Amino acid sequence: MLTFGLGSGIAGIAGVAIGLFAQVTSELGSNYIVQSFMTVVVGGVGNIWGTLAGAGMIGSLQKVIEFFNPSNTLAAQTYMIIFIIIFIQFRPKGIIALKGRAAGD
Repeated sequence: MLTFGLGSGIAGIAGVAIGLFAQVTSELGSNYIVQSFMTVVVGGVGNIWGTLAGAGMIGSLQKVIEFFNPSNTLAAQTYMIIFIIIFIQFRPKGIIALKGRAAGD
């Protein structure tokens, strides 16, 4: 219950914050869902520290790419998706993987 309550509270605060900067419509979160999913996958599913590390890595790398070509943010997102595909080929469990009961763990 505590986790659900904390997650709901954080989601509510994020919804209010994004509502201040963007027009509130039914398609409001569609611009953020792909980057959010990439952050969780790169960090490692089920690990909050991995997700934070993935968010820092993706955000920093995207800003470095945008620094070299500030007029084209779509290119930066495209390069990030290519980077993440290559990253997942070498680390399929993410930056910080949880130990499991599978044969390969």
